[in-house]
Amino acid sequence: MTLAIENLKLLSDKILVKNMEFGSRKTASGIIQLDDEMTVAGARPRMCQVLAVGPDVLDVNPGQYITVDHGRWTRGWEMLENNEKIIVRMIDNNDILFVTDEPSEEYKLSEKL
Repeated sequence: MTLAIENLKLLSDKILVKNMEFGSRKTASGIIQLDDEMTVAGARPRMCQVLAVGPDVLDVNPGQYITVDHGRWTRGWEMLENNEKIIVRMIDNNDILFVTDEPSEEYKLSEKL
């Protein structure tokens, strides 16, 4: 059974995100960012989209994009959003590096390897 997002209520300062980018990437400027693979070489922050926020979260709203410090997210699990399965992760408000209404240009312009 897959839980629907509409039936979810987040507590405290928790944030639910989707579309977290993984995998090795090549930026528009040609820099290769390795995937994690449990090595220091792959340690980097990740961008994702906010799906829902708890009542104590004041600086982030659903629909915004955030960059999260490396490794500061839960394992992903499946949920339903508009009858489509998506992978979501939970993060803590304290682990956000920055917030934006649009994904960063580097995030949009990078390509998976």
